[in-house]
Amino acid sequence: MKLGVDRKLGIDRFITSWRSADDPGIGDFSVRINPNGSPQFFLYKGKKSIARSLPWPWRSEIGLCKSTFVNDPDEMTSFYTVTDDSYLLN
Repeated sequence: MKLGVDRKLGIDRFITSWRSADDPGIGDFSVRINPNGSPQFFLYKGKKSIARSLPWPWRSEIGLCKSTFVNDPDEMTSFYTVTDDSYLLN
């Protein structure tokens, strides 16, 4: 999974909650990287920021996932890969 801003293409990759347990439509919550200042993840409810992560650098490996952070002229993204392929994630 890749989260962040592709500056070259103008794409913001983020995740959203489902509308409900039975409706996978876009819900009220989203997680995005704020590319201004020191990179941080922000949790939004609608357009209001309600929580944020610590500034970069984040831990590079937490539990089942390993993250790789890229900040260059083309993009500011965090890419996640599963470190143990015996787990099925979706």
